[in-house]
Amino acid sequence: VDTRSSTISTTFNEKLLDVMPTSRESFYDLALTAPGMSSVGADGSWLPSPSAYGSAANENVFLVNGVNATNPRGAPWGSLVQVNYDTVQEVKVLSLGTEAEYGSFSGAAVDVLTKSGSNDFHGGAAYYTQLGDAGDNATLFFGEEWLYADPADDLTTSPDSNWEATATLGGPIVRDALWFYAGYSHRDSETDTPLWIPLETYQSDLYDLKLTGEFATSQRVWLGLHMEDNKSGNTTWGPTWDPT
Repeated sequence: VDTRSSTISTTFNEKLLDVMPTSRESFYDLALTAPGMSSVGADGSWLPSPSAYGSAANENVFLVNGVNATNPRGAPWGSLVQVNYDTVQEVKVLSLGTEAEYGSFSGAAVDVLTKSGSNDFHGGAAYYTQLGDAGDNATLFFGEEWLYADPADDLTTSPDSNWEATATLGGPIVRDALWFYAGYSHRDSETDTPLWIPLETYQSDLYDLKLTGEFATSQRVWLGLHMEDNKSGNTTWGPTWDPT
């Protein structure tokens, strides 16, 4: 208990991030494990912003290294920035009684702090994949009697493949003064959707570089670069779909 602060917050440090069973979503997935947070949609929802202590999803704010990364369409869409989970050092979920530095919000602030380099070179490489088959959530009832499907039709949406490969490296540029930390992530998925023959595809490449300098006592500055290259195919948002 911190008697110096009235803020209600939860902190996930690097040790917890390594052992917690998550879907590797730095914002939505971890935020739901904090007290007072609840889901307002299914996992993987396209509106992935949680509810904090009963507040509306549009009252949240999402930050990366203190920089506001909330989707400009609105907080219900979560963060505009994807984060390489293997570059995350700490995640804070702050709600009631938060300091003014986090701005004006009445829900929760989800602040992701990424790793920095040190005087020792350190890095890693990892490969993650989804194993097994998805649960059969198919239904033949669509709310109206005239909407029907043949019992022989396969209406289960299931992943055909879903994997991610990451690499990270950090170390000194000038010992005791300037350090770097870099990360790369590639995600690739193919999903078999009901009635559409082509597989729904998604590919994402994330590039991160962070420079941290300490040129005076107790004064540290950092400069970060984040780039994304996201591609999707064979997706539909309505009742019609153009196969071309």
